[in-house]
Amino acid sequence: PYEPAKWAAAPVFQTAVFTGEQLFRKRPSGLKGFLEKGGPIEEETVAEELACRLGEPIASFLRVQIETPTWLKRRPSHIFLFVMESKDAAFAFDPSLRSLTPRLQEFAETGISVAHFYAASSATVDAIQSGQAGVGRQANYPHSRVLARLKLDTLPGIAKRANYSAHFYAASYRQFGNKGDSSEALGYDTFVGLPDLHPELAGNEWGVHDGPFFDWVLNKVEKATTPQLLTLLNVSYHPPYNVPREELGSASHIEKEISDRFFGKTEEERMRYASHVKYADREIGEAVDSLRDRFQNALFVFVGDHGGAKLRGEDNNHVPFILWNDRIVDSRVDTTGWFGSHMDLPATLASLLLSDGDQILTLGRPVWLQDENRVSLAGGNNLNPRGIWDEEGVLQTPFRDLSASTPAPQINLRKVSAIHSLSWGFLNDEVSLLSLELALEGHSKKDSRLAAQLP
Repeated sequence: PYEPAKWAAAPVFQTAVFTGEQLFRKRPSGLKGFLEKGGPIEEETVAEELACRLGEPIASFLRVQIETPTWLKRRPSHIFLFVMESKDAAFAFDPSLRSLTPRLQEFAETGISVAHFYAASSATVDAIQSGQAGVGRQANYPHSRVLARLKLDTLPGIAKRANYSAHFYAASYRQFGNKGDSSEALGYDTFVGLPDLHPELAGNEWGVHDGPFFDWVLNKVEKATTPQLLTLLNVSYHPPYNVPREELGSASHIEKEISDRFFGKTEEERMRYASHVKYADREIGEAVDSLRDRFQNALFVFVGDHGGAKLRGEDNNHVPFILWNDRIVDSRVDTTGWFGSHMDLPATLASLLLSDGDQILTLGRPVWLQDENRVSLAGGNNLNPRGIWDEEGVLQTPFRDLSASTPAPQINLRKVSAIHSLSWGFLNDEVSLLSLELALEGHSKKDSRLAAQLP
């Protein structure tokens, strides 16, 4: 299940993967035309095709060497990763919304924030798998048995290398998108969500309200003494927006000019959306305060899974990404040119956990890397240091002002298509494990052997 329009971007490997060997062999009507749009159809091996599209050998592209950033003051004692359901970037960065989300904007202003960060897709599970596995968006949800064989370095796997335990607590149901089994297959020691949260935490059809959920988490981790990566998925930004009024408290009082920023047929509907955003911001802030008091040297990471499509004029793929705690990071660093997507989370956090010279295997890169050849994938967006590009190679949103004398920037669409292919292949067991074994062993010159073994 893949968008046919993208076949032109990766004629040989991608078409073979997404249509299947039998379909490719039969060459149905119209397929040849799709292939030819991407360039001449040649007799070439998959490895050579991918190396061409990546612009460098596959093994060297997968391998990332750790370089500790100068703005990291100390290794964090714990990492608390807040994955915020349906959270638009505007809630973190738009000053006119400060009365609605004061805590998130405080974290953005006093921490390290990445203004150009984009979601893997509009599906929560896509974001989770992309962010944990370090790959691009998936067209379907891989089975947990496949994910357990993944040889890329996942975020929980990286945490374990650094002697952290890894746990995932979700306010939503474990079975949604198979995210419980998938998260454990990708390396989390435990995944706890509904219906396994405490029985007193009654949930609606989507999940548990943020207040009771964070209270449960705080009780769970209060006595933690060993380092841990704790990922928290809260859901009160998401419909059905039915937090009891007594729990909303002051969050139910919203200025009309703020509520009018939201979609909704009636003022009551717009106010309900806005009040739940304010409520969730308050609950996250209180949870962070409690955790910070108990774990003063912890790093707090905030990322949206995708936007909520509730704010007028906002890009639903544009989400917050913030690193916070002045005991751990120096917030004075200039982040003007930083960019990334969910696939860059493992590489980014690995640089804060592992030692200089350590190596990981991932398709993502640290969000501060300014290499002109770097490409990141976020749903329908292709990102490089210049900005966001569409699938035709047209610049849609520049990240910085370009003078008239600056040559017209381009993006390597062949590299983009190769990352799509590798992402799908790795998470769906279509890429030979030999390619990853060779990358681990550093046999970058064995192209002929690699080409012979890849499907």
